[in-house]
This record gives sequence, structure tokens and C-alpha cells, in this order.
Amino acid sequence: MSVASLLLLTDGRFPDGAHAHSHGLEAAVEAGRVHDAASLAGYVTGRLWTSGWLDAATARLAAAGHDPDELDRAWSVRTPSATARATARALGRSLARTASHLVPDAPVALADGRPPVQPVALGLVAAALGCDPGEAALASAHGTAATLAAAGLRLLSLDPFAVSAVLHDLRPAVAGVADRTRSVGGATDLPHASTPLAEIDVEHQAALPTRLFRS
Repeated sequence: MSVASLLLLTDGRFPDGAHAHSHGLEAAVEAGRVHDAASLAGYVTGRLWTSGWLDAATARLAAAGHDPDELDRAWSVRTPSATARATARALGRSLARTASHLVPDAPVALADGRPPVQPVALGLVAAALGCDPGEAALASAHGTAATLAAAGLRLLSLDPFAVSAVLHDLRPAVAGVADRTRSVGGATDLPHASTPLAEIDVEHQAALPTRLFRS
């Protein structure tokens, strides 16, 4: 059951809204810092070990039953970009809506009824579907890599086989990020890892006169 649930969560067709976001990659492409499969791989790797690690750790704790409100606050404090926080809230709302159809007896919401940010929502949905905390972290890390890779494919008109090769080669990093979340014991232990350009890219992308992705 948990393996089937994990496959569902990591399927690119899962209706979580992620396909509409590049999380700042579009701005990095616009600036010329990401321009081919190799630079895309480097960008994704950097995001995996920074904001991707934070997301995966948050999803793990949410799946393990930690207080969603506390995790939501802790994740938000560790995410400087207001645009990134708003995007995560929108994606969390989308996940909560999807969960209402898949697992109607397991509400995905904060104490005041608001949707949690996406990593918290993902952990709650993963647990409701039968995944354990480690699998929730793996789904989150894979989602980070897959979402950015798919965005890169569209933005750069890359060979789909080359992008698939990038994801294949990133398997150790995805697994490593998920495994590293095992050391996070609670909301106060969540990592603060980030990179200035990743945060700046998200804000710059929101100001682009024309763009393909919402964020």
C-alpha cells in the first residue's frame, strides 16, 4: 500500500498544481545561469540540498504526526522569499483539495482551517495514504527534482531524453536528501539551508514582464 501511495504522490500527473511552477528557475534561465542539461542538473542539485532538504524534512515530520501548525510556522520562518511562501500556500491548498477526494476522513488543514504550506500538506497526505515518514521525505525530494527538471525541459526546449538522464543521475542526491532528514527530530531542528540566488530568483521571476510559470 505504501509503495503504491508513493508512486501516486510522485507521479507527474498527480493534481497538486506543481506543473504550473518553476520555483524561480525561469528567472535563472532568463539570467543565463541555467542554459543546458548540465547547468540544469547543477541548479537542481543546489536546490535539493537547500530548500529541498527543508521541504523533505518538513514533510517527514508532518507524516510522523508532529504538530502541523508548528511545522508551518517553522518552515515559513526558514523561507525568506514572500513569493515562495505564497506559492507553497497555494500548492498546499491544491493538495488539501485533492486529499478531500482521496482521503476525505483525513483533513489536511491547520487549526484555524487554513491550508498548510505544501511540505506540511504533502506529509499529511502521504501519511493518510499509507506512506511512512521516510517515504514522505523521499516523495518530497523527488518532487523537488522532478518539478524543476520538468520546468527546465519546457523553458530550454531540451531533449526529453537528456532531462530524463538528469533525473536518473540525481537519484543518489534525492535519496541522500531524504535520508538526511532522519536526523531532524522536531520543528526546531528543521534546517535553515538556503542560497541567496534561489530566493532572489523567485522574487525576480514574479517581476518578469512575461513568464511561462506562475512562480
